Amino acid sequence: MTTTTTAPTRGTLLRLATAGSVDDGKSTLVGRLLHDTKSVLSDQLAAVERVSRDRGLTAADLALLTDGLRAEREQGITIDVAYRYFATAQRSFVLADCPGHVQYTRNTVTGSSTADVVVLLVDARKGVLEQTRRHLAVTALLRVPHVIVAVNKIDLVDFSQAVYERVNAEVQTVARELGVEDAIAIPVSALDGDNIATRSSRTPWYSGPSLLELLEQLPPSEDPSHAAFRLPVQLVIRPQGAARDQAHRDYRGYAGQVASGVVRVGDEVVVLPSGRRTTVTGIDLGDRSLDKAFAPQSVTLRLADEIDISRGDVISSVADAPEPTQDIKAVVCWLGDAPLRPGQRLLLKHGSRTVQSAVRTIDGALDLDSMTSDPADVLELNDIGLVTLRLASPVPVENYSTSRLGGSFLLIDAHDGRTVAAGMVGATLPTAADAPTQPEGDEAWEI
Repeated sequence: MTTTTTAPTRGTLLRLATAGSVDDGKSTLVGRLLHDTKSVLSDQLAAVERVSRDRGLTAADLALLTDGLRAEREQGITIDVAYRYFATAQRSFVLADCPGHVQYTRNTVTGSSTADVVVLLVDARKGVLEQTRRHLAVTALLRVPHVIVAVNKIDLVDFSQAVYERVNAEVQTVARELGVEDAIAIPVSALDGDNIATRSSRTPWYSGPSLLELLEQLPPSEDPSHAAFRLPVQLVIRPQGAARDQAHRDYRGYAGQVASGVVRVGDEVVVLPSGRRTTVTGIDLGDRSLDKAFAPQSVTLRLADEIDISRGDVISSVADAPEPTQDIKAVVCWLGDAPLRPGQRLLLKHGSRTVQSAVRTIDGALDLDSMTSDPADVLELNDIGLVTLRLASPVPVENYSTSRLGGSFLLIDAHDGRTVAAGMVGATLPTAADAPTQPEGDEAWEI
C-alpha cells in the first residue's frame, strides 16, 4: 500500500502513538527517534549512557529516554503513556509512547484516541501476536487515519526479505479484516537505527522511505475548522452586578472550546438537546471581540435570545445539527477490572455533558483469533464489544465515522469516578461474512 502527500507538510503538527506487544522495542524506537532528530539534551544522553554502562551495556539503552517511572525502569516495560515532543525541518511531532502489556491496553486507547498515525511495532522473529491484533483492532475502531507497521529487530533475522514479506502479509491480512485501508510496513532496527531516520544499506531489497521520512510525508490531519460547527458549553458566564461595571451587569455568555467548524457573528445556531434556535450576537476572546471563531479556539458566545443553556449543552450550526437521542448502539473498549454486564448503570460522558446510562444489551465481542463478532454475556478487561445503551436524557451524539469527537464517549463508574470504557457511536464489529478467505496450499500462512 502507498501513501501520497495531498498537502504541504512543512510546519504542520503530526500526532503519533506507538503500539505493539511487550518487548517489541517501542521505547527503544521512540528513544532512537529522539536521538536521531537531535531532540535529546546532552545531559540527558550522558545520564542514559552512564546508567547503561552501570548495567554492563556497551551502548546507550535509548529506551531509558522514555521509561520515566521507576517501576518501568526496574521491570523493563512501559506502564504509562509517555508523551514526547520532537521536530525536524519539515514538521513538529507529538508522540505518545504507549504500553505493550495487555494489562495496560487502556493506556494504549488513551494514547491512540487523538493520534493522526499509529506506529505498530512487530517483532520480526515472532510476527503477529494477539496483542498486535488487539492494538490493530483498537486503531481501526478509533479510526486513526494512518497505520505504519515497523517490522522491528530485522537485524536479528539477518535482514531477511522473506521474513519481512511474511510478517507484512500477516499484518495486511488482519488489517483487511478490520477495515484498515492504509497500513505501510517498514523493516527497521530500532537498536541500530536501520531505516529509522535514514534508509539502511543493510536492506537493499527495500526501496521505500525510512520511518522518519514517511512521518514527514504523511498528509496533515484534517482541519477541524472545515467541519460542521460545534461548541460544547463548559461554563455560563453571568457576572454578579458588584463584580463588573454598569455596562456588563446584563452580560450573559456561553464559554467553551470550538470543537469543530467556524462560527460568525450573525450566524443562526441551535442549542442541543433543547432544539431552540437563536442568533450569535457577539464572540469574545478575553477582552477582545471577534467577528468569527474557529476550532480549536476557546471563546465565549453571546446570543440574541435568553435561552436556558447550561454546561453540557452543545451550540451547533442549524443545517447539519445532530439529532439528540437516548438510545445508543456503540462499540466499546472495556477498561474496567470488573466485567461489564447487562443492566449495569454507569455515567456516560460526551463532550462536557455527563448523563446516567444503563447497559440494555451486550450484542457481541470481538474474537481476536477469528476477527469476527461472537455472542457474549459479559465483557472482560480489554475486551472490545458491541453494546446498546439507554440514557437518562437525550445527548446529541454523532456517528463516529462522521466525527471522531462527536461520536466518542466515555463510560465512568459513578462510585469511584474511574473511566471504565471508551466508546464509538455507530461503529460495528466485523462479522464472519466480512472475513476474507485465507490462501490455500503454498500461499497459506499461519497467524
